[in-house]
Amino acid sequence: MKSMKFFALVAAITLNTFNAHADSLFDYTVYTKEGVLSARSNILGDVGSGGPIDLRHFLIGGDIFSAESVRFNSGTVQGRIIAPDVRLSNGEAWDGIRERNPFSRSDLNRFAREMDSLSARLARLPNSIEARVQRGTLMIVANPNRETNVLNISARDFEASGNLYFSGHANSVFVINISGNTARFANKGILLEKRGGGRPLLGNIIFNFVDATDVLIQSSGVPLSETVSTQIGPQSVGIPATILAPYADVIFREASLTGAIFAKALRSVSKREDLLSVRGGQINAWCFAAADLDIGCYR
Repeated sequence: MKSMKFFALVAAITLNTFNAHADSLFDYTVYTKEGVLSARSNILGDVGSGGPIDLRHFLIGGDIFSAESVRFNSGTVQGRIIAPDVRLSNGEAWDGIRERNPFSRSDLNRFAREMDSLSARLARLPNSIEARVQRGTLMIVANPNRETNVLNISARDFEASGNLYFSGHANSVFVINISGNTARFANKGILLEKRGGGRPLLGNIIFNFVDATDVLIQSSGVPLSETVSTQIGPQSVGIPATILAPYADVIFREASLTGAIFAKALRSVSKREDLLSVRGGQINAWCFAAADLDIGCYR
């Protein structure tokens, strides 16, 4: 009897190690409702989706969870793969593969609701930043008396605004609400200026594409600095922010980002392009946190 209980306990522990561990969107570096299609990309964190995940020539620095399937060619997963259907070619998963659904229907509904409700909640925040364009740069300066600073802007004005400049103290949080069906985050330089001491301005910015159905993120970001390199290692920081786009197909290409992406779907190419024709880019895990809004990871 004791032997049977022991084996039952071992089986339960083994099964549990293959469950999706996330309690929140913010436990993922990438989470999409409907799928991921990417090539020549590095995602240094956990990836989850309610749809299929198809990766070519890549590195995943964490686990992969899919409610449908995982296909990958020529890559490495430095964690587990858990999906009902897994097909590998010239690749490996360091911590094993389990062909089962890591998500219950309630899990998928919960993550979708969390994504939708978070976006709607942020969109309702009143504008609190008087941003201005100066010499081709959108100047976004935090109010010294506020922790959370909100800018509401149309996708057209955001695209036309040129480069981005953020200035604030270490605990300043920036919520950028962008409205419009189609949005482009392309060819934008980003400058971060931290006032006072403390850590760099990473995990402080979220771009909320409120109602977009198509978002392009390409060739944008901030150069690597010595201060930041001690925080995340020798990668390009790129866009130092979380991207929230609950209704959008997000194309992420030839770019880097330090934060997370939560979207309807994530691709590195448009539907008309060959998957290997464009470099996807790199996403470094860094969690957004806004303590006064009770959102994200707490420092």
